[in-house]
Amino acid sequence: MCSETVFINNIIESWNADHNIDNNLSIYIPHVLEKYANLEYIKNCFHKLDIAQVIRIDFHNHQYLKNDKICFIHMKWYNNSMVHNLQSKIMDNNEDAKLVLDSSSK
Repeated sequence: MCSETVFINNIIESWNADHNIDNNLSIYIPHVLEKYANLEYIKNCFHKLDIAQVIRIDFHNHQYLKNDKICFIHMKWYNNSMVHNLQSKIMDNNEDAKLVLDSSSK
């Protein structure tokens, strides 16, 4: 193995150790307009934002809003700094983690 390969492998291992990604973490979205509550749309949004490969989404009717859904998204998270920052905010009770899926980016 050449020295450059060892160096790159050490960088990757170091980055992964510092940026633990929890692939068991699912997200709850409390408000999705019914017209956007479909697997393909949300899958594409998460992929385009470089967040995750969506595996499954559980949609449920919103308790109070007739034309809205709530959803639970189960995914395989990508391993990058944006995902690390997002997961850190999700896990921190003092932070707000927000994702805004722009319907114009379909």
